[in-house]
Amino acid sequence: MNYVWLAQHPYTHQAKDAIEQINPALTDELLLKARDKLINLLTYNLEKVEYVSDKQAKEDLILYPVIRLLASQMNYVIIHKIAIAYSKLWVNVLKKEGIDTAVQLLDINIKVNEKSRSMHFTDYVIDMPHEHKLVNMPLNKGYVYLNEKELWAVIQKHLERTFIETLPKVKNAKAKKFADAVVSKIPIKHNVRISNVSEMAPCMKEIISKLNKGENVPHIARWVIAVYLARIGWSEDAIVSVFSKTPNFNPLLTQYHVRYIIEKKYAVPSCESLKSYGLCIGCGAKSPMSFKGHKKKDEKDKTGVEEHEHKN
Repeated sequence: MNYVWLAQHPYTHQAKDAIEQINPALTDELLLKARDKLINLLTYNLEKVEYVSDKQAKEDLILYPVIRLLASQMNYVIIHKIAIAYSKLWVNVLKKEGIDTAVQLLDINIKVNEKSRSMHFTDYVIDMPHEHKLVNMPLNKGYVYLNEKELWAVIQKHLERTFIETLPKVKNAKAKKFADAVVSKIPIKHNVRISNVSEMAPCMKEIISKLNKGENVPHIARWVIAVYLARIGWSEDAIVSVFSKTPNFNPLLTQYHVRYIIEKKYAVPSCESLKSYGLCIGCGAKSPMSFKGHKKKDEKDKTGVEEHEHKN
């Protein structure tokens, strides 16, 4: 068994089968090693992993499902970081093997011939890289035509997406302790005006509270809180994580909508608009963005944010 190849391609069914044959027990030692590996991965932005022996590669392969278990216990901000880090590592390995080998290995629905490579747009949008939006791509009879750079970007997005979507769905108290240790070591930078939920306008706190409880809040409330958090400087991942406890949470679909909101730079609706949406709870401010200023009547709102009516 080629453990070096399996450790370099741990997302494959061959690697999964090998791990099932080994059937490692979930020990504290494995959890500790997985913790340290994740911290190194996220801290040093590793671009390649080299193995000096099959034994080392086998040990790394065994760690992979443990790493996935730890990741599943974390918030979306860190999960996304892990997915990006691993997808970059894997793409660097696949580039040495060639695009055609990568496409075949990953079973991506891509038409390949001597002159071009293309994907049907319905397949492309699933793994569409942020930097190569469908509207900017050459399209002919429903197929998106890709150059080599664009195809590698699709492959990386595919690996990132499948890592996230296939994470275990179980809670594990033991793994959670080691996962929390990883999170505590990873700095997350936010250029925010308000980072503490307690300082937000009451209507915004109410929406966040319901989301944290896993309530299925209305679409308009989700849109408003995403716009508000974007306006006060929260990162894309941080906003996505706010929705992580909602029923049927789809991280990648949520990411798509949040990214769109950030790019559009929507203004936060006024309190009058929020009343019409049934979201105002009567704090007396004119806008959630001026809530802090409302406490001190002489302090002017410095946000410069226009009012915006949400359109479905």
